[in-house]
Amino acid sequence: MKNYNMKNYVKVFAIGIAIIIILSVCIKSYLSLDGININVLKNEVYFDMISDVAKTSDGIALVDESNKRLVWIGPDNKIKKIFIGGGRDFDIATAVALDEKGNLYLSSIQYDEDAANVIREEIIKFDMSFKKKVLLENKYQPGEANYTGNIISLQVDEYGNLTFFEVFNDTVKFIQMDTDSGRIVDSKSIVKEEGFNNKLVNIKRYGENSFVYSNSKGEVIINDFGTGESKVLFSSAQWEKKGKKIIPTYIEVKDGEKGVVYFVDTVSKSIKLFDNGEIHDVVDKTVITEGENAGWSGYSRFKYLGDGNIITFCESHFLEYADGEKVRDMSYAEPSDRYVLIRIVFITASMLLVLILGIIAYIVVVRDKLFRRLTSLSKRIIVLVSGIIISTAVCGFYTANIFVNYFENMLSTTLKNATTLATMSYDGEIIDRFQSVEQSDSKEYNDFFNMAAEQFSNFDDSWSARYYIGFTTIRDNSMYVLFYSDGSTSLFTPLAWELESAFGDPYRKVDETRETLLSQMIDYEGKWLYGIAPVLRKDNSIAGYSEIGTYAGIFRNQVIKTAVSSIYMLLGLIAVLIFFFIEVTFAFEILSSRRTDTPWYEKFGLKYDRKIIRIPAFLIYTIINIPLYLFPLIMKDMCKDGFLGMSTDIAISLPLSFNMLGILLASFCSPKFVKKVGWQKGVLSGVAIIAISYLVCAFVYEPITFTLVAFLVGVGTGMSYIGMYDFVRLSGKSLENESENSEYISIINAGMFAGANCGVVFGTMVYTSFGFRISYLVAALMSILSGMFIYAFMPNIKDTAPDGKTQHKSINVARFVLNPEVWLFSLLILIPVSISYFFVVHFVPVYFDIQGGPPDLASLVFLLNGLVVIYFGPMLTRNMVKRMGLKLSAVASSLLVVIPFILFVLYPSIYMTILVAVALGFTEGFGQSTRIDYFANLPVSKQYGESEAVGIYNTIEGIGQIIAPTIFGYIILIGTSRGMMMFTVIIGAASVLYLIIKSFSKTRYEEQRGLGIN
Repeated sequence: MKNYNMKNYVKVFAIGIAIIIILSVCIKSYLSLDGININVLKNEVYFDMISDVAKTSDGIALVDESNKRLVWIGPDNKIKKIFIGGGRDFDIATAVALDEKGNLYLSSIQYDEDAANVIREEIIKFDMSFKKKVLLENKYQPGEANYTGNIISLQVDEYGNLTFFEVFNDTVKFIQMDTDSGRIVDSKSIVKEEGFNNKLVNIKRYGENSFVYSNSKGEVIINDFGTGESKVLFSSAQWEKKGKKIIPTYIEVKDGEKGVVYFVDTVSKSIKLFDNGEIHDVVDKTVITEGENAGWSGYSRFKYLGDGNIITFCESHFLEYADGEKVRDMSYAEPSDRYVLIRIVFITASMLLVLILGIIAYIVVVRDKLFRRLTSLSKRIIVLVSGIIISTAVCGFYTANIFVNYFENMLSTTLKNATTLATMSYDGEIIDRFQSVEQSDSKEYNDFFNMAAEQFSNFDDSWSARYYIGFTTIRDNSMYVLFYSDGSTSLFTPLAWELESAFGDPYRKVDETRETLLSQMIDYEGKWLYGIAPVLRKDNSIAGYSEIGTYAGIFRNQVIKTAVSSIYMLLGLIAVLIFFFIEVTFAFEILSSRRTDTPWYEKFGLKYDRKIIRIPAFLIYTIINIPLYLFPLIMKDMCKDGFLGMSTDIAISLPLSFNMLGILLASFCSPKFVKKVGWQKGVLSGVAIIAISYLVCAFVYEPITFTLVAFLVGVGTGMSYIGMYDFVRLSGKSLENESENSEYISIINAGMFAGANCGVVFGTMVYTSFGFRISYLVAALMSILSGMFIYAFMPNIKDTAPDGKTQHKSINVARFVLNPEVWLFSLLILIPVSISYFFVVHFVPVYFDIQGGPPDLASLVFLLNGLVVIYFGPMLTRNMVKRMGLKLSAVASSLLVVIPFILFVLYPSIYMTILVAVALGFTEGFGQSTRIDYFANLPVSKQYGESEAVGIYNTIEGIGQIIAPTIFGYIILIGTSRGMMMFTVIIGAASVLYLIIKSFSKTRYEEQRGLGIN
């Protein structure tokens, strides 16, 4: 009765999963979303650090949250879509544009690992259904692009073409692009004149054949594409002569009217209009600072929308004006009404999922008292591992903060000392000669600038933190920036226009103490640290100030990365040590309990429990993995100039590819040999092949040899696994204990996982301490010792029929593979699940890299996944098979994969990735063994031969593992949310379809038996 009820619960569970998949697909179809973005389920989405805004009649798009989020707001002021940066929908946004058709365009940049250089720049199009298309992609070498990218001033012109500028070191290009195909419609370029001087603030198209730009000298200059000639439209120096102080920075051009330019004046902190020689106020300081969350910031910008409409934005606020009157004031937006449907459906699906899991948990945990049956050793293991991981993680968090604070203090001291020393090199009279940046066209000024730029622009410390030096001058009790050595614009530097006319607080302190002051500022790029020192005249009066600083975000990220990497490495080492000592504990426990009260000794000479198979599994896979990961490193060193006409990148992948080929070949061919000679001799043959192969590697340093050796190691691996499986099958079959085969197969898998992890870590230690040759010799020596253990403690068992004659298979391989039972299970269960497990092996490292996560964390996730498989797998297998049977357990391992994948689609993040990896550890813990055992116990497998069937199983699984990297590569290519949603639907649908087909075929079989049909 209990078994019948359990099967009903499994059917309910399968139906629930199917409903959740259908609901997810319906949500995606209805809302046209690349997955469901739960961020929009909040009642309000507040803006944070707005850096660009675009508007049409179809709504507003704004780049928000330090350029890592793009919010698209509809005409009703409610959110249409939120795009997430950091590699999901884009990397780091720099500009946004909208057209009247409802399409959105975005320029995006990607930094290198140190966030010091732009290595890629894209223009991306999102259409009305939110489908992504890359219109332009530029890849750069370090130093080829500036820190904010080369593409600026993105907008859609009156013809519907996308226009933008590309500003390089020596040229400026204006490009018109077709928005459908990405084809370049028009391209105009000029050689960059001296006026740019790498201090461009903003640039806009100005009529058909010219453009206008502003620079940090306070000039607005028109340049003609045809002739290359330029002229100053207006400048700070011109208006200073008229008795009016202005410094134009960010500019916008009024469409269709030459001589009309809107600009930000940093003196009056207002938006003004230059109209054919006259300057008018458009939005004054009082209006801009109006509102609770509003405020003028040094990087405040604005967009001219036509017909007198202007949007200005700063920090977490944007305001829209029409003819100087405020018409919209927003600091947050609300989700649209259709997202209410998401909320309702999502909550309903979650409740259904919780209900289903609650039923299963009640059956397994409460009713059957699963955890009360844990052995004392298992309980100690769980408590020990959990305690170590939690305590190390907590201590690591505080350790990382201590690292950051300590090194930040060191950086602050360095900056303060550097600023003091640098200031002593400059005389206040030099600054007095320039008075202001607007009068700095002299050779002396350029020499001064070049000297400072040469000292600081290319100076990187060991943390890849780039430093700059800047100078300001005082005139009429106001401060003016002379230059910054890194060529950055004044809008994006810490001191830029944040200074009050009566001096900002840091400068007031410097003015009073005449000493170097350390200060900091946070803008939308992050945290800046800088030292300020007075530049004194001979009479000890202050002529100006020098500033030396760096972007602390780079430094902080490097410190955190180093600290966290150390913690992850420590956690990994602790985990592997736990693996090793627990395996030793298991070995002593098994070897200290001889089975003299059973027919084991009398019948086979086996003195110990069948769990002893865990010891050779652990030893063999430790041996295999000690030097296996070294193959690519050594091949890279041997094939620097290519190999057999192949590039180095292809050559280094050859050994592991041949290793997989050897495993597949041995899985297919060795069962017959193992059945003939017995499981022990089969395993010993595999171990001998591995030992000889590694001995050859230790003394022969040649690419072809290494490739062939990797193949032979694969053959030995496959042969050893088939032999160990035969031990479980034959011992259980001969002792009428066959029902426990799945549990013992999971014990083999647990030993393999533990051995693989220990082997990699131990191999790394040996390689770094003694070199690759010793690594191979150690592996060969351990192979001999493990062979001696197998020979001494585990007697040989052969597969024989009752009459003593060897069994023969009654069908050939073609009939076996083409049998519906085999190919249906392979196509709908085995291949999808084998691909899904590569989520941990392949997808997690790539996804962490895209999200900026530390690579060491990916290896720790793999260890965590292995920990679950190793120490929960046998227990889960025993209970799942006992209560559900082999078939339902095998199918459940596929169905249960759907749940964590759905959660990842809903909440894509690094943390959810870790939870998915842990969940996959539980499913794989019982799934691998139950699938093998179910496959081997199919009626057609009995006819073909169980060992041979397992060989076919391993071959098919290997095919899935070979194509898995390609599948996940495609998922990353089309977008993780969209790709994982499709993959999840396929896995869930395949599992449900297999259950339906099996139920239908069982019903038909029973009907035929009732009618007497054979």
